[in-house]
Amino acid sequence: CTTHFSFPVFIDLTWSEVFLPVTGKCPFGKFGRQCRLTCHCKDDVDCDDVGGSCPGPCSEGWSGPSCQPPAHHINQLQLTTSPSSSSPHHPAPAHHITQLQFTTSPSSMCSEFTFGMNCSQECSCSDPRENCNGITGSCNSGCRDGYTGITCTSPCPGHYGKECRYKCGHCYGNLSCNHETGKCPHGCAPGWTGPFCQQACHTGTYGIDCVHLCHRCLDNATCDPQTGNCPWRCEPGWKGVRCDTECESGRHGQNCAFPCGHCYGAFPCDRHTGMCPSGCNSGFEGLFCTK
Repeated sequence: CTTHFSFPVFIDLTWSEVFLPVTGKCPFGKFGRQCRLTCHCKDDVDCDDVGGSCPGPCSEGWSGPSCQPPAHHINQLQLTTSPSSSSPHHPAPAHHITQLQFTTSPSSMCSEFTFGMNCSQECSCSDPRENCNGITGSCNSGCRDGYTGITCTSPCPGHYGKECRYKCGHCYGNLSCNHETGKCPHGCAPGWTGPFCQQACHTGTYGIDCVHLCHRCLDNATCDPQTGNCPWRCEPGWKGVRCDTECESGRHGQNCAFPCGHCYGAFPCDRHTGMCPSGCNSGFEGLFCTK
């Protein structure tokens, strides 16, 4: 006789892949993070290497924004069997399958490291081999570096790295650092240095990457590490907010506040001390030839 029976079955397919480090554009026919997803464009046209979208239609049997396959449930599996001859090992009649029938319907589960509406979002798990939850995008291994949130798709705000545990340094233009690497997009703000712009300039240096030396601040005071400005006055013979400009001829002292005296031969006095190099003109005397 022939036996018919049916029961609900769900078949889960898994994938194993080799992950290679990829820089720049994905190879032809690949897209997504680490280029691990396969394009399915009609006529073997290459897809967008970020989102997987095709310039034209998808290949037959593929659909959606990135031309990926819908997952399916097997709703019913029907086997038709008939008895086979007995043997010393099987004294009772055995049965063999003569027909297999099943019906399917689209499943809400996403395939190949995707999740969300139409499976249009890519998993962002710490373990690149993990397939995230097809509905929520959550990951058992946690989010990959630089991302946070239930779906692991939100960039770290002002932080970077694993679990967003590291605070960004002092980036130029008050910009935020790269949420994955911690690097500043345009280098460090003035007064800061180091690979992550978290090291203040050493005493006596200032500016971008701390490459400039402080100038002639009074009493060897250190300048502002960002601007290079001296905290108060300059050494005698110098002027300017950074004390980096010598006094013009004929003046001397702190911030060049004093005119030279009557030096012999109309020579200018020393910018720093105010003394005349060859003495005073006739009729004048004193250390600065002002009497």
